[in-house]
Parts: sequence; C-alpha cells; structure tokens
Amino acid sequence: MKSSLFRQSLDAISKATGRSVYTTGDLRCTAMRGDTPRSAEKTVARAVRDGLLVRVCKGLYAYEYAPRRGLSIWEEIALRLRPKAFNYVSLESALSSWGVISQEMLGGITVMSTGRSLMLRTPYGIIDITHTAKRPADVATQMVIPEPWECWLPYAKPRLAAADLRRVGRNVDLIDWDEIREVEREMAE
Repeated sequence: MKSSLFRQSLDAISKATGRSVYTTGDLRCTAMRGDTPRSAEKTVARAVRDGLLVRVCKGLYAYEYAPRRGLSIWEEIALRLRPKAFNYVSLESALSSWGVISQEMLGGITVMSTGRSLMLRTPYGIIDITHTAKRPADVATQMVIPEPWECWLPYAKPRLAAADLRRVGRNVDLIDWDEIREVEREMAE
C-alpha cells in the first residue's frame, strides 16, 4: 500500500475512533484491508522508517499524527497491552495527579491491572503495569472515572492508590497523609 493511502486510512480511523495506538492485527483489519500479509508487513516497516508510526513494542504501534485530544498516550498503550484486563491508574501516577506525593511522575505511568505485571520502556516513557486481584466491584467507589475524552482509564482515589502502593511494597514515605485527608474532604463536598 502506498504511504499516502496508508496515512489517509490512519487519519480516518484515528478520527473515527479517537485511538492512536494499534496492534498489527488492527492495522491489517482496517488500514490495510485486502493487503497480503507480506505487503502489510512492508507497509508497516515503511511507515515506521518514515516516522508515520512509532514502534512501541513488538506488534504495537503509535500513529504519530493522530489527534490525541489531550488523552494520555501512556494510558492508551497500557490499555492496548492489557485489553481484556481490568486496568486503572494508581500507585505513583495517581498519587502525583492528586498532588499528595512529593515526587512528580515524569516519563511514564503506573497502572494496576488484573492482567500480568509488565514494565515496558517505550519511546514515550515507561509503562509500569502491576498485577492486582481486585475486581472492579471491589474498588468502584474508590475510583474516579473521568469523562471519555479526558482519559482512557479510571484513576484510583488517593487512599486506594496509597493502599496499592503499600501492598506492592513501594515507598510510602513520600505520601502527604494530611493532603490525602484534604483531597478526600474536597471530594466529599
């Protein structure tokens, strides 16, 4: 497939779905429908070489020109890595977004998932997925589910994120517990 046609297909798909991260299978079923497997492989390799796609990891690609609408590429990658699992932003990422930890989360995201644990270094930063046995019903009231155009994943409220951090054995010394109580008071109002 010609690069210009491939880009037009990706533009249309990303605008229609809001997605910017695709598996090889997604690309074959949508943007390269009708191409032979060999031709599809060459098209993807050429798109990576030309900077149209970024290889996130084996079989997962980010479309560089997709309109991201403020959504986190990290969240979308995490979701695509564990599409059948229950996933939510927690640990240092959630605590940092709530402003209750004295370190800023830069260059990645921490996600709890019912899928396998994984730490993946990508061109966009580190995706740290930690396994949890918690079911959605167990933690539903302890999460904030953002508007769909803001985020791909729900966020743990500060107390759940702190509990997750303690459970997985990470440092909880940086947490400002007074700030957690303040955030909880504000959320209750």
